[in-house]
Amino acid sequence: MINYNPMMKRTAFTVLLTLLFVFTLYAQEQKKDTLYFKLDGEYVNQSLYVPNSYLLEDTIGHHSGIFYFQATDTLFYLKPKKVLCLKEFVRSSKFYNKHNTKKLDDYRLWEYLDRYQVFLIKEDENKTYYLDVYASFVIE
Repeated sequence: MINYNPMMKRTAFTVLLTLLFVFTLYAQEQKKDTLYFKLDGEYVNQSLYVPNSYLLEDTIGHHSGIFYFQATDTLFYLKPKKVLCLKEFVRSSKFYNKHNTKKLDDYRLWEYLDRYQVFLIKEDENKTYYLDVYASFVIE
């Protein structure tokens, strides 16, 4: 006959509950999907002041905040199924209103893209670089 100590039951229950909580948090932190955008040098430009930062044409000149991509790594040999045009993606979204003075809602764009794994694709001398970036927003 096995005797179960009530303290041991409580400890086991606490450990299981903690593990369940940790796994739930981990699942919520996972990026939803991966987006690939072409780095064209016209709409997306590398910052002159902050290394490995990329600014959108529509964010330049605003005084409330700036959306940008911060590169963390460079990868090679990825095989994206679909490469999007960032300009078309932004300007056809709910974050862009061509009738407003401030056309792009930088903060809402950041909130949206922060849920995704984002790569900027740069082609240079017959090589393709995949810049692993994350969306950022800074209030000025």
